Amino acid sequence: MFPGYVQLFQHVEPGFDVTRIAIKIPSTWEGMMACHTLELAGVRTLATTLFSMPQAVLAAEVGCTYISPYVNELKVHMIPGLVDEAKLLPLCRAIQEYYKSINASTQLLAASLTSTDEIFALAGAAHITIPPNLLEQLTQPKPENTPSLFDSAPTEELPAPGTSYLNDPGNFQITFSRDGNGSSHIKLTEAVNIFCDFQDKLEQFMKSAA
Repeated sequence: MFPGYVQLFQHVEPGFDVTRIAIKIPSTWEGMMACHTLELAGVRTLATTLFSMPQAVLAAEVGCTYISPYVNELKVHMIPGLVDEAKLLPLCRAIQEYYKSINASTQLLAASLTSTDEIFALAGAAHITIPPNLLEQLTQPKPENTPSLFDSAPTEELPAPGTSYLNDPGNFQITFSRDGNGSSHIKLTEAVNIFCDFQDKLEQFMKSAA
């Protein structure tokens, strides 16, 4: 699959630097193992649909270039008026602090934002994905008193030194499934299903247009 992506980019821009490509892969156990294989082959990866610290720990172990913690569960973008009452802003801060403590090369790239308040709260994060509508709102004067979570140390307990899941899939699955009383696993499953549904619709559209 990856050589095909490279050929597409090089068709548009001969001599394209392939190190600019990062393959987005869901943060399941299987997805993380795929990231490990690709990173060992020199292909940059981004572990997406990430909702928990265990996923972040494993992503660093397999050498992902980036991770995308979803501040809001994905379905808030699909259901008008739905609000995620358990936003993962503190998790983003905790992950970045954990990565700093273990000198990990993996970088935070926060995603699934719904307001400029969330963007201001993430000031200090390594990277942020900002949708066009929020970029437009950022052209307006910044409101006063918009502190960042990164102005202070995380209050969440960080993983113990030496925490590892790479060679223990059972432990990872159990720990992840229990994270947030099961909410992290539910959010991941819902996100993957949403993306799969859109892929099915796209494939059906392409077939009908052929």
